[in-house]
Amino acid sequence: MLSDIKDRAPASIELVTAALLFSLVLGIPLGLISAKWTGKAADGVIRVGAVLGVSMPAFWLALILQLVFFQRLHLLPVAGQYDPNLDYTHPLTQYTRMVVVDALVTGNWTVLRSALAHLVLPALVIASYPLGVITRMVRASVAVLTVPIESVDPAATRPSTRSVAFRRERVHPFPESYSHNEDADAHALAGARLI
Repeated sequence: MLSDIKDRAPASIELVTAALLFSLVLGIPLGLISAKWTGKAADGVIRVGAVLGVSMPAFWLALILQLVFFQRLHLLPVAGQYDPNLDYTHPLTQYTRMVVVDALVTGNWTVLRSALAHLVLPALVIASYPLGVITRMVRASVAVLTVPIESVDPAATRPSTRSVAFRRERVHPFPESYSHNEDADAHALAGARLI
C-alpha cells in the first residue's frame, strides 16, 4: 500500500497545486471585477459562474469538459499525464515523479507542453469549487471593506482616468473571509482522490 501511495502521491500533489493556482489566479481577479461593477452584467455572470462552480458535481463537470474540449473541439487530451509516444522521442528523466517539475528541471520542453495540456482539464475540475469560493469571498470582502478615499481624507484628489481601476479605494488588509481559503484548499485536496 505504501508503494502505491509513493507512486501516486506526486501526481496528486501536482494536480492539487495546479488546481489551487488556477483558483487563485482566476478567483481573485474575478472577485475584484465582480465587486467593482456590482449590479452590472459582468457581476451577474461572475456570480452565476461562482455558484455553479461551488454547486456542480465534479464528475458531471469532468464529463462536460471532456465532451467539449476533447470530443468536440479536439483541443485538450483526456487521459494520462503526458503523451506516451514522447517516451520514445523525448524520454523524461524522473527525479520527483512530478511530470511538470521533472520536465522543467531537465529542460524537456516537449514533454512539458504535453504535461501541461494533460493537466488542464483535471485541474479545472478540481479548481471549480475553490474558484467559486475564492471569487465569492473576494467579492464580499471588497464590497464590504472598500472605502472611498474621499470619505477618509476629504483633501484627497480624484485620480486621472488613466489610473489603475482600484487605486481610489482602500481595502482592509486582513478580511475575516480569508479563513475560508483553508476550506477550499482542503476540498481541492479531497477532490484529488478522483485521480
